[in-house]
Amino acid sequence: MKNIKVYIYIVILLSIFSCGTTKDIITKEKKELPPINRRHLLSLVQDSSLNYSGLMLKKVNIKVNEQGKTSSYKGSMRILKDSSIWISVNLALGMEAARLLITKDSVSFIDRYHKEYYKGTYKFLEDKLGIDLSYELIQSLLTNDLVNYEDILDDKNAQKFNSDVSSDYYILTSMSQKKLIRKRRQVERKLCKNKLFTTIFQTNLINPETFKVNKIYVTELYRDWKMNVLYSDYSRFSGKLIPRKLKFSFYSKNKKFSCTLSYSGIYFKDKIRIPFRIPTKYDEIVK
Repeated sequence: MKNIKVYIYIVILLSIFSCGTTKDIITKEKKELPPINRRHLLSLVQDSSLNYSGLMLKKVNIKVNEQGKTSSYKGSMRILKDSSIWISVNLALGMEAARLLITKDSVSFIDRYHKEYYKGTYKFLEDKLGIDLSYELIQSLLTNDLVNYEDILDDKNAQKFNSDVSSDYYILTSMSQKKLIRKRRQVERKLCKNKLFTTIFQTNLINPETFKVNKIYVTELYRDWKMNVLYSDYSRFSGKLIPRKLKFSFYSKNKKFSCTLSYSGIYFKDKIRIPFRIPTKYDEIVK
């Protein structure tokens, strides 16, 4: 139980922040994929993204593996698009262990087991997890939306990608191979030491039939961490194609963990209630 806080932080990432064996929707017969103009490919991917106001996931199975130790939880999730993400995490017998609320400028959670709460900025989570976060990033990862990690965290709107094609996927990368080589050389010469978001390389693998993002690989060259996100088990709910499984994996020099989310009971609603009240007798966690 004493590690529940760490698991809560990990769940928030995916919760970085939705696989067992990845089963992507791809063509049965491998054929040469026709090239697609980068602008047109981006348009197709964006058209495949979810169009919703509110999303409810009534049944979420959560499996966390940290340094080889596995723990399982059950929970539920609610998302008000571009506003808030609410998560309830339960232990055995349906008892709520934690309740989380993520908004654009704050992160709050209630630890019911230790009778504690936290209300503050993303910096608290970033220090715990060693990874840069934003509301847009978390929401996009949870809903299988295309996201440019570097641009979103740098508060930019333009999604600057380079396109390529393989035998199985269309590929969108955050920088060209030429620029990547140049960045690696800069890192080797330690020229990027204090420049945030300039050493991130991201690869998105796009399903050629659905134009959904099936896999995301992010590498931070200077601080030397990697993040992988895999989507699988796609199903249609209310006519919308949604992955029912998401696996998030994070690797660094000091940390190695993964979190798998399995979704069921998916509902779309225009209005969703977000219940979050901090009990008066709980102690505040001071950063």
